[in-house]
Amino acid sequence: MLFEREDWKLFRNMETLPQKAGVPESKLSMLVCKELVDNALDLCGACEIGYEGDLFYVKDRGVGLDPDLFSISRPLRSSKYLRLPTRGALGNGLRVVAGAVAASGGELHVCTRGKHYRIHFQKDGTALPECLKDYPEEGKNLALVVYQREFL
Repeated sequence: MLFEREDWKLFRNMETLPQKAGVPESKLSMLVCKELVDNALDLCGACEIGYEGDLFYVKDRGVGLDPDLFSISRPLRSSKYLRLPTRGALGNGLRVVAGAVAASGGELHVCTRGKHYRIHFQKDGTALPECLKDYPEEGKNLALVVYQREFL
């Protein structure tokens, strides 16, 4: 007999997210920043990061991400053949980002491939990207995370 667990549900609340992320709750916001930077570095080798008030952003010149990758219920996928503890070991980076933002009641915006999206997190674990407008900075991608105050 096989036991199957929908472990993606552990990504959507603050009681179980630290277990999936591998860090205490107090370190989740730093891990979100690290994961976004790691993805930018993996894709293009350089990025710009910043933090202003409640807003954290990562800008890169990579090929862009499909906004659907922020669905926490999607299967685990990774482009990394070698996993190093300093650069992430589980391949859950974007699921941790999405889970932390959703669980904190924050917002995630992604500007990629010429469009600006707001990511809406659904109860079934999927991400519904809403295209807000065109993103005029050709060849640049931007991930914006806005946290709820109590999460910081």
